[in-house]
Amino acid sequence: MASVETRGRRSPSHRVRRATPRSSRRARHRRGLGAPARYLVTATASSSLGDGLALVAFPLLALRYTHNPLLVAGVAFADTIPALLFGLPAGVLADRWPRRMMARAAEWIRLGVLAAFVALIVLGLDSLWSLYATVFLIASFEQVYKAAAFSSLPAIVPSDLLGRANSRLWVADTSGEQFIGQGLGGLALGASRALPFAVDAVSFAASAILVGRALPPEAPAEPDEAGRKERNLRAELAEGLRWFASHPVLRLLAALIGSFALCQFIVAAIVVLYARRVLHLSNAEYGLLMAVAAVGSVLGSLAADRVSGRLGAIPSTVLGGVLTAGAYLGLAAWRSPVGLVVFLMLESLAVPVASVASLTLRQRLIPSELLGRVGMVFRLFLYGAMPLGALIGGLLAAHLPYREVFLVAGGLQLTLLLALSSRLIPRARADQQIIDLEGRSGRQTDASGDAAVIELDPVIDLGAEDEAAVRSGGRATSPGDD
Repeated sequence: MASVETRGRRSPSHRVRRATPRSSRRARHRRGLGAPARYLVTATASSSLGDGLALVAFPLLALRYTHNPLLVAGVAFADTIPALLFGLPAGVLADRWPRRMMARAAEWIRLGVLAAFVALIVLGLDSLWSLYATVFLIASFEQVYKAAAFSSLPAIVPSDLLGRANSRLWVADTSGEQFIGQGLGGLALGASRALPFAVDAVSFAASAILVGRALPPEAPAEPDEAGRKERNLRAELAEGLRWFASHPVLRLLAALIGSFALCQFIVAAIVVLYARRVLHLSNAEYGLLMAVAAVGSVLGSLAADRVSGRLGAIPSTVLGGVLTAGAYLGLAAWRSPVGLVVFLMLESLAVPVASVASLTLRQRLIPSELLGRVGMVFRLFLYGAMPLGALIGGLLAAHLPYREVFLVAGGLQLTLLLALSSRLIPRARADQQIIDLEGRSGRQTDASGDAAVIELDPVIDLGAEDEAAVRSGGRATSPGDD
């Protein structure tokens, strides 16, 4: 990670300041996130409510056109493949263009796409291919929105409150999309094929208005050199890729999160088929079941900041992976609607614990002028794994019982988790910047039981080379670095 030290050595430029952890945490939680963050949370809740209806309605509508597991899994594929195609360019644009403009434009365009799909349904011209196209376009402009919103959060929230802000955003996202939206999605589709998508279109309009109040209007500040000369898309993208490639911990963390997404979508691609064909649930019952399971996501989102504060970002991420793997194995062992609810709830509880910890650490580590590019490089691992997982899930379900597919997903996740975390944890323990950023890792306890927080002393003269490394987010490497 970005540090002025090689691994495992403490700089003499550190001093110890005594702090009382409990009082510090209480003071931090008393501080408000501010009006811009509240607008962003509200915008997320509005958009996610409509997305939740569509999330259930799209695969259920696909079942009206086909019962082929691979074609049904194509909905999940169309939803995730745009990240591979447009994620990195969207990240570059988020570091170049005004992020508020990007986010608002993406929401208005998504509204137009859904309005066109609703028109096709009303006219009786809809088909599986028009459904694929709609999902693909919605997901494509979601990359633009996510790049702008992710990159803007550190500009509107203090660094020590990023975990809290990400936790609130996750609560808004999951409660709207998975809890309320999915609960109503099956019912809405039963009332009218067009209704869930019409509501989603309205939610994009509300989000566009609110996000205009949340994000700063100006473009991100350019680095000194880049600001003086013309930069092209390829050069800026290469700069972000080089920064990402120079950080072993960030690379391993991206691979770990990507492995979680791979296994999650192996399961997600066939859950609707398992619920309808094996458990014989109706559309409304399936939507309500998914809404109940999503209670775990709300609870996990609320607890994510505190879990990360106590365990640290890396251990919280690993814990989330262990719990989700256990959920997939549980699905294979317990065949019933109750088992489906219980283990999907466990999965939805674990995902935000890992995701919020990882997201907050990235926002703190990546320099502001690189947040769009490097953030989307990271998301490339995540969203690149999703369509691959969906395809694997569909192919496996075509040849294996659904419960055996769940077993494969759980076993694969445990194997990848063990292989990657065995390298990630030692790297993270040796990275001084992670130690400094995480209050838990950066504390040492003396004989009195009080915490001593390790801080970088701003009075110390770092020298030209180290000062340049700090400003650029660079890292002094040794020949043994990956």
